[in-house]
Amino acid sequence: MYDHHSTIALLTESVFRTLARYQLGADELFERSGIALNDSHVSVSSIETGKITNFWHSVTELTDNPSIGFEIGSNVYPTNLHILGYAWLASLTLERAFRRFNRYYSVYTSSYHCEIREEEDALSLVVEMKPEAAAEARDCAMAMLMNLCR
Repeated sequence: MYDHHSTIALLTESVFRTLARYQLGADELFERSGIALNDSHVSVSSIETGKITNFWHSVTELTDNPSIGFEIGSNVYPTNLHILGYAWLASLTLERAFRRFNRYYSVYTSSYHCEIREEEDALSLVVEMKPEAAAEARDCAMAMLMNLCR
């Protein structure tokens, strides 16, 4: 089973922005979680699930904020998602953005599954997180998607 994710690597900038508001250095957080930032291409590297879990526990503990996932997700810029973010921005409609996201999200993560559901007068992007995903990761993913929709 594929047990690596890249989502946190893509979110490093939003983590730094968010933790700066708490006057905390993100370097310590990543080091504490076992995630090396010394790789100049951390944004495209895969990170083991255990390290992702450690990351979310550490960020919640350091900030003393159980809702920190929402805050980090709200600080994600489309450009943080690289080509996926640019494809989102290039979409003429929200429907096209959802379809592009659905088609390509798996390049970045295996921690959730997306599906487009169409009804007569509605279109839904359904995101199902893996059961072992931290609550903060779930919050972050939903806040990120809501932020992208604005």
